[in-house]
Amino acid sequence: MAPTKRRRGTAIVEIVHDGEPGILLTNDGTHWMLPGGGADRPHETRFEAAIRELYEETGLRATVAVTLFEHESSNLHRVCYLHATGTPTIKDAREVRALGLCRPDMSIRTIASAPGAVVGATLTPGSRAILTHFATYRAERPTFFTALARYQEPEWTDRE
Repeated sequence: MAPTKRRRGTAIVEIVHDGEPGILLTNDGTHWMLPGGGADRPHETRFEAAIRELYEETGLRATVAVTLFEHESSNLHRVCYLHATGTPTIKDAREVRALGLCRPDMSIRTIASAPGAVVGATLTPGSRAILTHFATYRAERPTFFTALARYQEPEWTDRE
């Protein structure tokens, strides 16, 4: 019998850092990856794990969250798109050594690092595949993402 794959909630958070838009990444000292982690707590869903891990890893608090798709790699990912408030910060340098910005061309810029951190240079294959899928998903659903962005506006009201 094959080993059971880890159930992982994976967060996609679009941010703007120093005027440059991109998707938030974390680095464990070996690889860059999307924020998230295992749904390891009793009765915790992968959706809940994505929200919890985003806060634990980056200090950001999700304000809007929606499941986008499933992805299977070495883990079973539930990929969630989150709007979040706050400033990305490293909360636990033992777990996250750096935070980065993934650009549309998949290049990565470090935006914060722990003191003395050695930062891995490569994006995990799972995160690369998820980001590629997300780019297509987003391009095919512009109205959906425009509607989600409305919830981020402080004065949001029903305009219909």
